[in-house]
Amino acid sequence: MVKLRAVSDEGYAQLMEKDGKFWSRAFFQSHSKCDSVDNNMSETFNSWILKPRCKAPISMIREIIEMCTERRRDKKFSASRWPTDVSPRARDRLKLHMDLSHACGVLWPGETDFQIYDGLQSFTHVVNFQERTCTCRVWQSTGVPCPHALRAINYQEWNPDDFIDVSLKREKYLAAYGQPLECSRGEEVWRQFDGEKLLPPIIKSIPGRPKKNRRKARFEPKKIKKGKKNIISKKGTIVIHCKICGGEGHNMKGCPVRNKEEYAQFVKESQGTSSTMSSFTNAKKAKRKRGNSETEQRAKNQC
Repeated sequence: MVKLRAVSDEGYAQLMEKDGKFWSRAFFQSHSKCDSVDNNMSETFNSWILKPRCKAPISMIREIIEMCTERRRDKKFSASRWPTDVSPRARDRLKLHMDLSHACGVLWPGETDFQIYDGLQSFTHVVNFQERTCTCRVWQSTGVPCPHALRAINYQEWNPDDFIDVSLKREKYLAAYGQPLECSRGEEVWRQFDGEKLLPPIIKSIPGRPKKNRRKARFEPKKIKKGKKNIISKKGTIVIHCKICGGEGHNMKGCPVRNKEEYAQFVKESQGTSSTMSSFTNAKKAKRKRGNSETEQRAKNQC
């Protein structure tokens, strides 16, 4: 927050007006075992149903149900083929935390608490194995032992898999995807109701091609089509710097200091004429072309 305030006081004030449990991991509740702070899950689902979303309501719902049925089946079979009871994503995070735990020092008073010194952050944390908590809050937020807890686990020569939350293991994964969606027959056998027949709304043709993508906010980077690939633009996200003068907003090619003396001499010689900058640029191009011609002529003479 100190770094954010140094960049923008207005952004700091707007962020502090919102409840911290919606954007800060320090205030997240620990029951969900998820420390994600972005909206990628809903964005992924929206892009996944992009094709059926453009269809009529009944066709759209039917196709989404078929896609969800196939996904639940694939997830169930993939979980049955895990090499261990821990999910692959939790296993990767555990391996990352294990590498970071080598930089930690441990002090064990002899009870359930461990005092861990983090050499990377130069900070001391306390790990409690009875409550399965750490003062860094990574263990309770993710369900995977943090580097400080793993340092104590290695010190006691325990199995790290025993301290991973049960929600990240095969049993709960199969319980989530084990119940398949029920099969249903077609609309030919649907029950018929007496009453006024529902008609679709009147379609009004709008000029232009209909939009499929959502409206993005001002601060989101836009995609630029380059050949067959969509590349996210870096405009507005980074600031380029010149290697010559160190200024912002231009590179070496457009540096005003690069040929300052040469430009000043040209302006002095061509005072009273119009379009000085364009004339200076044309003069440089002619000089470069003349130099290339002289080099080619010199090479011919040597041959």
